Amino acid sequence: MGTKNEKNGRILVVEDDHATRNHLKTMLNDEGYDVLEARHGLEALQQLSTDPEVDMIFLDLMMPVMSGWRLHRALQAHPVLGRVPVVLLSHNTVHEASDALDVQGIISKPIQDADVLNTVKELAR
Repeated sequence: MGTKNEKNGRILVVEDDHATRNHLKTMLNDEGYDVLEARHGLEALQQLSTDPEVDMIFLDLMMPVMSGWRLHRALQAHPVLGRVPVVLLSHNTVHEASDALDVQGIISKPIQDADVLNTVKELAR
């Protein structure tokens, strides 16, 4: 894992689709963010248990092993991680998901770079 970039912060991308995860990592790295990756919720929890220093989490809902729904519940129960802003990445039911989960943003798939960057900048204020 990288060290925290003091300029822009550190973002965890939890996404099972390799192409989407890689695209987000490249785009956010290009903007000066330190990006961590996880292929599913359990992998994200394992990373966060040893290194909880993240400023934002991009979270897919539909993943194998541990869904984004389950990961979000685990994050909300954690005294530190429960305060980290979560942005959903979802193909469908994004509006129902945002009502059911306490999240700070929603990005519909297919992902548009401008949506991601605007969301990150808005939450970084």
